[in-house]
Amino acid sequence: MFKRNVIANYLGQGYIAAVGILIVPFYLEQLGTEGYGLVGIFTMLQAWLQLLDIGISTTLAREAAKSKINTVNALFFKKLKFVVVSIFFTVGLILFLISVWAKNYIIENWLSTSLSGDTVTISLLAIMFSVTLRWCSAPWRSAIVGLEKQVILNITQVTITTLRFPCSLIVMSFSEEKITTFFKYQALIAVLELVTYFALANIYSPKATGSILPDRNFLTNAKSTFKFALAIGFTSSVWVVVTQLDKLILSSLISLQEYGYYSVAVIAASGISMLSMPVAQAITPRLTNFFEQGDLVKLKEQYANTTKLVAAIVAPASIILGVFAEEVLFIWTRDHEVVNGASNILRWYAWGNGLLALAAFPYYLQYAYGKLRLHVIGNVIFAIFLFPTIYLVTKSYGAEGAAKVWFVQNLFFFLCWTWVIHNKFLKNYHLNWLISNILPFTVGPVLVAIFSKLCLGEHSLFFTIAMIAIVSMISLSINLFIYNRPSRLWKK
Repeated sequence: MFKRNVIANYLGQGYIAAVGILIVPFYLEQLGTEGYGLVGIFTMLQAWLQLLDIGISTTLAREAAKSKINTVNALFFKKLKFVVVSIFFTVGLILFLISVWAKNYIIENWLSTSLSGDTVTISLLAIMFSVTLRWCSAPWRSAIVGLEKQVILNITQVTITTLRFPCSLIVMSFSEEKITTFFKYQALIAVLELVTYFALANIYSPKATGSILPDRNFLTNAKSTFKFALAIGFTSSVWVVVTQLDKLILSSLISLQEYGYYSVAVIAASGISMLSMPVAQAITPRLTNFFEQGDLVKLKEQYANTTKLVAAIVAPASIILGVFAEEVLFIWTRDHEVVNGASNILRWYAWGNGLLALAAFPYYLQYAYGKLRLHVIGNVIFAIFLFPTIYLVTKSYGAEGAAKVWFVQNLFFFLCWTWVIHNKFLKNYHLNWLISNILPFTVGPVLVAIFSKLCLGEHSLFFTIAMIAIVSMISLSINLFIYNRPSRLWKK
């Protein structure tokens, strides 16, 4: 089931990533740079709204994985779903009403744009409605992940993505008010998404006899679950602030047009993170099951093999995208202004996202153990040092400065804090993890990418595309060969 879920996740996430990236030039053409800046605001708000999740979605996924073990866990999960529904829909309604009240302040005091007031107002209301509904969808999507029904999840996500992105171009083609039409259409798709995920989560949940209403026994047993949720929620909140603070600061310091260029770079670099998400979705419930069954040997073996798989795929993608940032942006957008404004931002975000994908593995380990204390401490320390740095650097050096800070923060987390986590949960394993599971998959891509960049020079567009494709295939082939080659070191 694990391999099937990984394959399904890669196919699904690969399609989502490809569509999300390939659609950008069409959006720039249809919406304009300022319109696409609003899309960037849309994306940023979705990320910030995770602050209100307080770990519920992640906890629901873990409880979904445990619900398959016995009927007691299944009944607990059934009651927990009822509690989550009540919380999310109540908070969602309050949130949307607050956004309606605050819309004038946002338009007058935050955004710098030449778009008409009506266009911005309608777009912001549609954005907040969509963001709220997508936030309410998150727990049910997580529950499906925990239930390991990831094939049907990916089919659903591919369908919704097709409706959200390619089909939106068709809808906009019938309207003169393209920006407002786009965001109204996104709100409609958000409704469909919520209904679909909610239905699937309930269909695939284990059947349990008993009332869905919480009782005294549920509240007693739920204490540890809520404690775990709060730990995840606090950590997630700090991480959202850490990863989204630059975007929030930039949205008020630069024009909406410049923010559009910045958003293009961030979207392009997000493809790196998407390469690791399929494996993350599959490994968390699997590691949780191994831990609950007390099989730590299989847990460690799964952890090591999955790290190698992600490193083999993510390392070449991150390295090549950063080295060939200018070429990739021009191939993608055919716009020299976008290339000039976004290439350096893309480079640092691509490398930073590659480090982030690998640094996330110790979190998966803590998640399986149900112990997130060190993860919380690490993120708090990280945030304390990051906040003044990100503000001063962004204010002085703009988007490119923020991108460099993003890279440095992830490099620090990868080199330092992963060692602390491994030393706690897998004694004497960290050095082996770095040397055997990650390092072999970075050397080849680095050498191939740098050599090819030096030899590229000025060539035709077709030659550039062919060169990047060949470099990518060579790097990936080298890594897959290493991944499939037995090694005594890996067996330690």
